[in-house]
Amino acid sequence: MGWEFPWYYQHTLTHGNDDIQAHGFNHWLTSEGDPDFAQLVDTMQSTIKAKECLRVRADMTLYNSEGYRHSFHVDCREPHTVCIYYVNDSDGDTIILGDKNDHDIVRVTPKANRLLTFDGKHMHTGHSPVQHKNRILINANFH
Repeated sequence: MGWEFPWYYQHTLTHGNDDIQAHGFNHWLTSEGDPDFAQLVDTMQSTIKAKECLRVRADMTLYNSEGYRHSFHVDCREPHTVCIYYVNDSDGDTIILGDKNDHDIVRVTPKANRLLTFDGKHMHTGHSPVQHKNRILINANFH
């Protein structure tokens, strides 16, 4: 969260969403370029007993007075497990849709050091915060 971390502005945080409120910042993490995050990713991978890490990115959504809900999506089409590590306490819940219908929903509030895992086949999204300046998480996908 310090000034030295390189955040990159994105017009949309969810591929294909052109809403004016869908913007934010992210940073694709690699073991070579971001070695400080290697232990966190290793811990995620061992916690869920995954064989391979597909991708990891830091994600920051910004304050939005309307609590903008970003688009529902899956991170990739191949079978995977999603890990979301919340960096800070914030509002802007993560919402996960169930198998049966849009009413089968799980909501998770961002809390610093909380790790959320779920099957990547589930559509999910997050909200921009209305009570905090930002919502920061590390999103990783594993085989």
